[in-house]
Amino acid sequence: MTLTDLTPVLDAALRPWCARLAQRGFTAGMVTVAGTTLCLGVGALVAAAGGRWYVVFLAFLALLARAAACRSSALLVQEYGQGSAFVTLLREVGGLVSEIALFWPLAAVGGIESWLVALSCLLSLLTEFVGTVVGSIGAGRRQDGPMDATTRAWALGVLCLLLGVGIGPGWWVSLWLQVLPFLLGWTILRRLRGALAEVEPPAQGAEPTGE
Repeated sequence: MTLTDLTPVLDAALRPWCARLAQRGFTAGMVTVAGTTLCLGVGALVAAAGGRWYVVFLAFLALLARAAACRSSALLVQEYGQGSAFVTLLREVGGLVSEIALFWPLAAVGGIESWLVALSCLLSLLTEFVGTVVGSIGAGRRQDGPMDATTRAWALGVLCLLLGVGIGPGWWVSLWLQVLPFLLGWTILRRLRGALAEVEPPAQGAEPTGE
């Protein structure tokens, strides 16, 4: 089972909730803003508390709430006709802001190298920037992995869960934060190569493939 396989399960659980939201006049944009605001508030709390483990657990809960808000917003767009250019932009920006708001404060946790957190945050931003800016050359929105937005959210959630239940940051956190930039760099390269392959015509005189 992959992370993508869990999406239909989550959608099925959220549909009754989305129906009630739509009936009460809540929009996809409102849900997105609510999820992003929650992440900003929890991130500020984690930073203010100096990264204490029991406060970091709140970041894990905020990530779960953010995942539910993200899928609820998507369902409201897909099934209740609430899509628009503004909502699309809001969801793109909200997802990035939420991720950084919960990741960056982990630099305050004792034993975690803050420069590695900052580097990973920067590369995460660059990953999604590349995924959207390739539209300037006529390519579609790139979602290539391995560290796409969903995978990064799950990885951050596991990290916050382990720290939040009192497991002290040790070699395992340091190893992960050293590996993560390479995975993000690989993701960026795959998105760039995928975009170029999408828009560049085949080389002249290239032999057709197949029988």
